[in-house]
Amino acid sequence: MMRWPSIYIDGGVQLFRTNQTKWLGFNKYIYGIPMDKSWNAISNYSETRTARFMANETGANPPNMLRGGLYAALYEDNRLFTFGGSTFLANTTDPDWTPPRQDEASLWSFDILSRAWEQYDISSVVPRRPNWGAVAEDVNHEFGFFLNGQFDRGSSLGRYESVEYKGGTATNSTYDQITYLSGMIVLDLRRASPRNVSTDSLGAPRVAGGLVYTPYFGRSPNGTLIAFGGMRSRGEGDDTFTNGILIDFTTVSLCDNFGDENVTWFNQSTTGETPSPRIDFCTFPGESTVPDNSSFNFYIYGGYDPKASIVYDDVYILSLPSFTWTKAYSGGARDGNLFAVETTGSVLNFSNSTCDEGPGVSLFDMTDLAWSTFLNASAAPYQIPDKVVQKIGGS
Repeated sequence: MMRWPSIYIDGGVQLFRTNQTKWLGFNKYIYGIPMDKSWNAISNYSETRTARFMANETGANPPNMLRGGLYAALYEDNRLFTFGGSTFLANTTDPDWTPPRQDEASLWSFDILSRAWEQYDISSVVPRRPNWGAVAEDVNHEFGFFLNGQFDRGSSLGRYESVEYKGGTATNSTYDQITYLSGMIVLDLRRASPRNVSTDSLGAPRVAGGLVYTPYFGRSPNGTLIAFGGMRSRGEGDDTFTNGILIDFTTVSLCDNFGDENVTWFNQSTTGETPSPRIDFCTFPGESTVPDNSSFNFYIYGGYDPKASIVYDDVYILSLPSFTWTKAYSGGARDGNLFAVETTGSVLNFSNSTCDEGPGVSLFDMTDLAWSTFLNASAAPYQIPDKVVQKIGGS
């Protein structure tokens, strides 16, 4: 997540190393990556990190989460906001690991200067901590969005401690089960206040999809949300992390009245070089390069097909208002879904599904459509790539 002059990373899974021993565990820090100075990931890359286990006014430490949301809240002094998430359960041997908590705080803020945490009881609107939803933010109006998502064993102490018995013997057959969550949480970050709006017109709830906010596109001065991809339930009552139905990219869904009482989504067909269905891809919106803000391009990177066990290493661009997909990059050197954040003219990527050796940082130039390890802080502003211009026209 970008909050100038730094990019911030919170939560997730990290590769730890001690001599010849390696293991996966949860990330215990908030990382800050400076973006106002040039650097090379190989030679002079630096980062700051702040422990999440710190004293705060509420007397509670913020939980270490994955699959949650992180919001910049640009006009909120020095605070970032985290929302939702699930406890990492694949390795519980870490001495700092704790089971899911039975608390009301799905929303936390973190002051990047004082390092103080604050939690907010929003259980009257969000009674269960969601995770794996699609995240977007309207930074100008200070709204954060969390679309659909799920509830799993890492979300709740009660579900974590529940055990299913068959024939008098404990079984772990329910460990991978999830509950899809309908609705979209709209967070007023200025007031730390949520709304849960209906997504019935969007269709079945989804997880691990994409959500983009375009500030000027659409019929409303409030901008438009665009949802795409991910996975939905088969509707047979046995939902797990991997057995859902993948949502293809031949259609995207738009919403421009998310501030109203009755929220409506409508579908839009796409054309061009459509990405294969997938989950857990990275989404990063580009900027408009025309004076009337009538044209936008947003990018997706990577992802995973749990049905075919395919890990993707490719970049696609969706151009509005033509809703045309362009394949911008396809490789094979990177293994996994990298976390990506938009910067001025570049995308910064960290780690992957198997966890990189070394810094695990690379950059994708959104104009030149090429990877590198060098950040040029004085690079020219984003321009529509030639490959996109050739497909949709314009300049």
